[in-house]
Amino acid sequence: MIGAAVIGLNQGLNHCRGYSRAKNARLLAVSDLVDELLNKAKKEFNSVDTYKDYKEILKRDDIDVVSVTVPPFLHTQIAMDIIESGKHVMLEKPMALTLEDCDRMIDTAKKKGVKIGVQFNKRFHPIFKEIRFLIDEGAMGRIAAVSATYWRFPFGVMSKPGKWSGKRKYAGNMLFEDGIHYLDLLRWFGGEVKQVQCVDNDWVRDEFDFSQIAYVNLEYEGGGIGNFSQTINGFGNSAIMWVIGTKSCVLANLTYDPKGDLVVMMLKAHQKDIEEDRRPEIVRTKNYSGIMSTYLESIDRHFQEFVNRIEKGEEPPITGIDGRKAVELCLAADKSARERQPVKLPLRETPGFEEKELAQEEISKYYANTKKQT
Repeated sequence: MIGAAVIGLNQGLNHCRGYSRAKNARLLAVSDLVDELLNKAKKEFNSVDTYKDYKEILKRDDIDVVSVTVPPFLHTQIAMDIIESGKHVMLEKPMALTLEDCDRMIDTAKKKGVKIGVQFNKRFHPIFKEIRFLIDEGAMGRIAAVSATYWRFPFGVMSKPGKWSGKRKYAGNMLFEDGIHYLDLLRWFGGEVKQVQCVDNDWVRDEFDFSQIAYVNLEYEGGGIGNFSQTINGFGNSAIMWVIGTKSCVLANLTYDPKGDLVVMMLKAHQKDIEEDRRPEIVRTKNYSGIMSTYLESIDRHFQEFVNRIEKGEEPPITGIDGRKAVELCLAADKSARERQPVKLPLRETPGFEEKELAQEEISKYYANTKKQT
């Protein structure tokens, strides 16, 4: 039985549920600065121990893995403390805001003999898992192109202490905060990326000091191409993804609607005859349950597989290397948008690293503001 703990109880409540529902894990402790969130966790998970100081969790011998779900700019120090204590770590996305911080975690975890997992639960969504199965089975053929379009409402910057999710120095940018899920999927489906080109725009809302619209083009090492477009100036929540291979193509649509969600995947094998290729009856359509139910299912599946592998001493299903690669894509897109030119991968270092490093007094100020608001 794997003993688990969670640090940070906003998105962290989903991590708590993931561990509590896993057959071979037990949620033992949680930590947060906010009493209301600690009380909420205590009420939902009545046997859990609560702490204000997360370092108290690291002293316990019955805890094997700890999730980190605090704001991204605080990930590295907390994760390093966990790793140094000899415990495995699960990081909420993004893994970190710089490649240097990702490397510190990965290198130290290797030396300490512990594992790093990253919470890209969309890989366990039934639609995206099915697409990857089709690719692995050869049903798609050689992947020629992958595309994803993601619309959503603005981040709730006003509701988060310090308004951190609207600030570049704390959140990275729009892609780090949400689009990183889809950039991870684009890499998972299309393979390693060799070049990124991005254009973006920040005209619509002044609550954010980063762009709220971005178009990202990818070139894969295998010769395929990719595209990701995102806005947080939209409405509701809608994602469309298609994958085109030499044998078949897939279209996935996940759209929230108060009258009824649309969660559907369509698969069509390419026909030699173009007229045959146009016949609607050759399209296979598969419908899934709603946005929230499939989202929660993906979390449960991910945490069960993560716990299974930790228990066996195996690498997590989504590793620190995967987390770093996704961070690299976000950084490359940001660099390309700023310089208005393509960026080749791999990146040797984080672009503008000096301006991304937060002074310790800024972190202290963030904590002080958080405490004042609770």
